[in-house]
This record gives sequence, structure tokens and C-alpha cells, in this order.
Amino acid sequence: MPQNQLFARKSLKVLLDEMAGDHRLKRALGPVTLTALGVGAVIGVGMLDLSWTTYFRETAAAITLTDLFGGIFKSSVYGVLIALSGCLRGLQCGNSSSAVGDAATSAVVTGIVAIVVACGIFAVVFYILGI
Repeated sequence: MPQNQLFARKSLKVLLDEMAGDHRLKRALGPVTLTALGVGAVIGVGMLDLSWTTYFRETAAAITLTDLFGGIFKSSVYGVLIALSGCLRGLQCGNSSSAVGDAATSAVVTGIVAIVVACGIFAVVFYILGI
């Protein structure tokens, strides 16, 4: 694929025309996505003995925008849960260094449990929505 096609831009009218009928939107790759795919390719080719062609063909067939936005949403929720558990246990902490250690341990456990519960909820909701 020529390099000028990787960063090609299309007008909204062209995109809507491509969507009409049996046509689908063509996937466009940005710099962050290309970097992530490159790192995955190095790992896949270096550690899993895949060919470059096989890696990129299978990756392009497997990834959708729903996967991307679902991952961003879930990671944001997980981050909030970790922050809330850390703040909660920090505010409940006593005045001694031992209490701080106990609060940190409790925050880690609370965060892990919250993430596991949220992951289960996401799995059920995404299944119901067909995502």
C-alpha cells in the first residue's frame, strides 16, 4: 500500500456515498493506531513466528471501531474505580505508618474486586447489546 493512502482524508459526502447500498466505510489508520499495530506486529512476528502479511491481514479482519471504543470506555471506568478505591481507603486511614500500609493493601484489594465486578457487568451488558 503506498504511503500516501495511509493518511488519506475523505470528505463527509464521499464517506456517505461509500456507505450507501452494500458498500462499507473504509478503515483509516491514525498515528496512534499505527504505533499500536506496529508494536503488536513486532511481538507477533518476533515471539509467535507469524509472518508480517499474516499478522496485518488477521488484525485488519479482527478489529472494529466498536472494539476500540469499548476498550477505551472500559479502561476509563477501571481507572475511576481504582482512583475511588484509593481515595476511599486513604480517607479511612489511621494516623500511624502501619495504618497507611493496611489502607494501601485494602485499596489494592478493593480496586481488584471492583474491576472484576465491573468486568463481569461489562461482559453481560456487551453480550446483551451484541457488542
